[in-house]
This record gives sequence, structure tokens and C-alpha cells, in this order.
Amino acid sequence: MMSTAPGSARLTYIYDGTFHGLMTIAHDSARRGIIPHDITASDPERPLLFHDYIRVATDVHKAEAVIRAIKTRLPSLAYRRVLFCFLSEAATAPKCIIDYLGLGWRYGAMLDHHVTHEAVRPLHFLAEKVERERRRMLGLVRFRLAPGGIYYAPIEPDNNILPLLSPHFAERMATESWIIHDIGRKIASRCSEGEWDIVDFKLTASIEYGEEELAYQKLWNGYFTSIAIGDRKNVKLQKQFLPRRYWKHLVEDIPGQADTHHQGKPCRNIPTSPST
Repeated sequence: MMSTAPGSARLTYIYDGTFHGLMTIAHDSARRGIIPHDITASDPERPLLFHDYIRVATDVHKAEAVIRAIKTRLPSLAYRRVLFCFLSEAATAPKCIIDYLGLGWRYGAMLDHHVTHEAVRPLHFLAEKVERERRRMLGLVRFRLAPGGIYYAPIEPDNNILPLLSPHFAERMATESWIIHDIGRKIASRCSEGEWDIVDFKLTASIEYGEEELAYQKLWNGYFTSIAIGDRKNVKLQKQFLPRRYWKHLVEDIPGQADTHHQGKPCRNIPTSPST
């Protein structure tokens, strides 16, 4: 049975913001049998009275031990849900994960049956939110052929789903060199010969697409327009399934998209290495 910190009304763990760092907290929290009041990736600007702050150094061995335990002792989808919850980057995500795992060590494989439990429901909610965007974005990533034979795709997702998209496209486009650029987070997944990694990244200038790429964009738009059935046009439903915030980086010409449309935008080049 886990309890609050003895001799203190509140306990806050401070970690480095990485997934392995959070799994280290999960290890230490379970070993000490203490539930933290909060988890943060930065020092508090004004430490609160009656609070204990514990800085936890990331320990890969501890983290991997927790990951193995999640995969072997908890429900089959538990690790996926924990990872997706973390990638939501919600302020409450670290605490949701520790609470979920704390209950999981007690209930084991039956953990996800307690769907209304206060330690299960919030994590399921965040994980499902990330999963919805992952599925949606798999169909919305639009690659453009940039100079040098590199396929470039800009995205601006709500959640940090780049690690979830990359394996899919590394398999589907194993013979191509490509970059998926999360503009808001200034990171990118780069892939060559089926091997991918994620790096800090930003464009130093715009991309000037060649005639071949622009011709394919025009061809795709012609197909997109020709298959539309005018009598069944439903803009409200379209926005429901494809929220406007995702239109910005599509190749398709969607009515009302002119203010954010980037098709054929004149640019210079795409860097061959990540920004430093």
C-alpha cells in the first residue's frame, strides 16, 4: 500500500522531463511506497511551505526495469497507454502515469478493468486523445519532393506524435529519404534507408519546389476536385472530421483554406543537417 510522504503534507519530485526520467520516479516511488503530490520538470519559482522537493536523477537501469514490469505484469495495452499519455505533454500527464502505475502494481493484469477509477480514467483519456491524433495524422502527412531528392512534410500536431508516426513511414517509405518536421516543437524525424531518428530541427530558409513536384500537386488537386460530389458537400461535417487547424499543411485546395495554404510556396533550400 502506498501512502503520502511521512512528516510532510506534500511531496514533489523534480526530474529532467524525459520518459526514462519519469520511469525512474515510478521505480523510486514504488520502492519507497510514497505517492508524490506533484511531479515537475523544473524547479519551482517559489518553493511552498510544508512541501518536500526531491530531485530524481535519471537511471536508465531503473527505468528499463519499470518498463519490463509494465509489459509483463500489467495489461497488454498498459505500456502503450503510459507512453501515449506521456507524449500528450499535458501538465498532469506525469502524475497521471505515476498514479496509474501505483494502482497497477496492486491490481496487475486487471488494472484497466477499473475504467472509472480516479487513477485510471485520466490516463486513459490522455492516451486516447493522442491515439486519435496519431490515427488522423497518418492520413494527413503530405510529403513534398524537395531539392536533393528529400521528401519533406511539415506538421503541427497538438501532441508530440512524431515518435509514433515515424515507424509507420519508415516502413512504408523505406527506400526514400524523408523528413517529417514538427514545426511547433522545432524537432524533426529524419529517415534514410529505413533508419530514422528524431533531432532538433528548423528550416533556415524556405523550400523552392521543382516543376515535377508542383505538377504532381496540381494532378492531385485535380483528382481531389473531380471525385467530390457537389450535391453531398457538407462543410460543417468536413470541419468536424478534419478540424481547420490541420488544413495549413495540406496540398489539397480546400475552400476557405487560402489564408493558410502552403502549396507551391517559393523557398530556397532544406538543410541537410539539424540546427544546433
